[in-house]
Amino acid sequence: MQRGFIHFVAALGILGLLSSAQAAVVTLTMTFTPSASSTTGTWRVFGSDSLNDNAGIADYALSLGRTGGITITSSTQNGPRVADDGNGNVAGFGSFRSNGTLGVGMTSAQDVIGFQDPIDVIQGVGQHAFIADFSSNGTGGGTANIAFPVLLASGGYANDGTGGTITANVTPGSFINVLNGTGFGTWQGPANVSGAQVVPGGVSIPAVPEPATIGLLAVGMIGFLGRRRQA
Repeated sequence: MQRGFIHFVAALGILGLLSSAQAAVVTLTMTFTPSASSTTGTWRVFGSDSLNDNAGIADYALSLGRTGGITITSSTQNGPRVADDGNGNVAGFGSFRSNGTLGVGMTSAQDVIGFQDPIDVIQGVGQHAFIADFSSNGTGGGTANIAFPVLLASGGYANDGTGGTITANVTPGSFINVLNGTGFGTWQGPANVSGAQVVPGGVSIPAVPEPATIGLLAVGMIGFLGRRRQA
């Protein structure tokens, strides 16, 4: 089975220009989980895709921004994929995968360039939660749990104590593309993708209280409780 591949950034640019109307909307959201000390933590970026005007996310190129005392320490792309047909083919986000460098240039794409078996594409990613099943072709195949909103990237951060923000957006010069659909869940076929309008996401990470401040708060609380008992 022949497959046509072109460089990811070039593919995004060309395919994005093919669409004169960017009807689809992909909304990015973020969460963060601080460590016990609050000086480090983890972040995650999720994507949700508008319904009915397309058949799910085709590819993405994400970069993070930061402010204040926040530093991005690691990053990983998390586009969902699964081995499908017993021939080593990968369904879903198996092309142009890159973890980026400290939150910059995280990429992953479904194989929608050139000619391929449509079974290699997972439809509906970012639109609802489901189980992608690739065992129906009789070669063993496999399944993948696709969450909603779909996890696109994750990593770690450090907080110097002053707090700040982390934002997720499309890597400058790139696109998030969706699968053109003739109806909900029906993809038009290879190379039929369009650029989506993207709504950025972000989180605010609070400052870490100084140890002396924490001590004073503790003493104050003890005194307050003591006065309540006396009363």
